[in-house]
Amino acid sequence: MAEFEEKFLVINWKYLQDTGDALKDLHIGRLKRAIQQLEMDKLLPDNKYYICNEDEPYAKKVIDTILNGENNKANPVEAEVKPDNGGLDFTDKEIKHILGRPCFQFIGWSQAIRNLGYPLARKAEEEQSLGI
Repeated sequence: MAEFEEKFLVINWKYLQDTGDALKDLHIGRLKRAIQQLEMDKLLPDNKYYICNEDEPYAKKVIDTILNGENNKANPVEAEVKPDNGGLDFTDKEIKHILGRPCFQFIGWSQAIRNLGYPLARKAEEEQSLGI
């Protein structure tokens, strides 16, 4: 199982500006030149990373998603693709019954709804969605 590990150092470029302090600026300049040299020598990967501050309210969801993705990469056979079914249980007897009805079976319901004054388009999919 994938575990969280701190393996990257992330520095916002805005913090690598001159500070007015000669010693700090010397170190910042060296760091910037070292990064630029690594880029020129093609020693840094081309891929990009998404960063999430750990104090963000969604941070736990982000790290859980990443760890689940890492687990799925490590165990592709165990990775189960679950389609988004909107929370419906398609094995439920009543849902199967409703979804299995042909659209023409909803005409009577639709006419009754229209007679009550509700606007309902005269299209099979609109009538069927009323029943569903």
